[in-house]
Amino acid sequence: MNRSMYINLSVGTTIVIILCFFTLGYPNGTNSFNFLKMNIGSRAQGMGNAFTAISSDIKTIYYNPAGIGFSSRPGLMFFHGQLYEDLAVENFTAIYPNLRNFTLSLGISYLHFPGIQKYDINALTGEPIPAGGEFQVYDFVPQLGVAYRVSDAFAMGVQFKYLMERIDDI
Repeated sequence: MNRSMYINLSVGTTIVIILCFFTLGYPNGTNSFNFLKMNIGSRAQGMGNAFTAISSDIKTIYYNPAGIGFSSRPGLMFFHGQLYEDLAVENFTAIYPNLRNFTLSLGISYLHFPGIQKYDINALTGEPIPAGGEFQVYDFVPQLGVAYRVSDAFAMGVQFKYLMERIDDI
């Protein structure tokens, strides 16, 4: 008796399975733009980043761009986070709702270190040699977004981001 088993997968399920294979086991620190995983805003930090279900809050653009579609008032947010070793993150966010069910958003995030002293290595001894000057390390992300409120219970949104990471002159 010969039996065949067929698995019928939808396109969405297939894509999710493929993405899981690409992301599982991927070691931390081997990719760029890890700072995008940082929390923006104290409320989101207090909720452990479980912020995608929150709607109408200005910080929603970093977790669920459609959520700002439920905003009823314009908003501004300035955020400064001081981390370890003088690492700091700065953020500015603005939203403007009520444009015929559209809400516009603007966000700018900047992660930076103070200048770091340049060194070379002596090939014979392996000792560091001051090379003079400092180099900069920073990440910069400006973003624009729009959300559209379809009904009182459903909104759609999209964010466009430009990512820039700099270490010295690279």
